[in-house]
Amino acid sequence: GLNFQDEELALERGSYDSVAAPTVIQQSGGNFFMVYRADINEPYSSTSFNSKTTSLWSAISSDGIHFQKESLLVDGAQASYDGYVDGPELVTMSDSLHLFFWTSAGQANIEEQGEYDMTSIDEGKLWSAPYLVVSPSEGNVPWGDPSLLKVDDIWHMYYTKHTEGIYYALQE
Repeated sequence: GLNFQDEELALERGSYDSVAAPTVIQQSGGNFFMVYRADINEPYSSTSFNSKTTSLWSAISSDGIHFQKESLLVDGAQASYDGYVDGPELVTMSDSLHLFFWTSAGQANIEEQGEYDMTSIDEGKLWSAPYLVVSPSEGNVPWGDPSLLKVDDIWHMYYTKHTEGIYYALQE
């Protein structure tokens, strides 16, 4: 198996309480593009389901080792996300880059829960507005951590419903 050594800091957390969940692709020009979650250890509101407020940021690197924070992609501090977005997953599909992520959206926003997608046709410079691609089927079970795989020209999305298990959905 693989053995990883020589651990090195790739991106400092800056003013956030923590950073997590990196996903990285190499762009056609050779640069490396990262999306990650940044956390503030305060709830979005007094009624928020989650104890912290999160957002998704991008970072860029020429060597794949040392990244510089670039821009805010998804601001979790919105009522529709109830302060929480997580699990970014970058996937190249045809000629576009997709950013999948999830939100539990809290008890009051069950219609907003699920897996979202944003699309960029210029390797992450400009993005579409987020849109829901998988919504809850039953109950208020927190969703998370999308992972995608193309098998025989059909995209499979795997994701968790934290108290139930791992689910999948197929591209229509």
